[in-house]
Amino acid sequence: MRVTYEQALADRDYLFSEYGPASDMTGAWIEGDHLEELIKNPTKAKARDILSGLICYWFETGHDGRNCYDKTAPDMNDPKVAEIAERHNPAYIAT
Repeated sequence: MRVTYEQALADRDYLFSEYGPASDMTGAWIEGDHLEELIKNPTKAKARDILSGLICYWFETGHDGRNCYDKTAPDMNDPKVAEIAERHNPAYIAT
């Protein structure tokens, strides 16, 4: 099943608002490179692919949490987090 742009955006918004951004967003993720890709190909499909990649990165590296900058593992006990993990990166589900 292909994830829609709207679903990818909603998934990213949930993870970031409930748990915080992915760890090291300015280093390993290199937001500027993805922005450059989007500028050169401004489509919903490109934005969806970037969002899905960001979500996979969030699961792979952990997140900064709401009030601190310590790397925190994803909460796979949250059913919505588990659903997002399966939707974007089924290989991650190895709690």
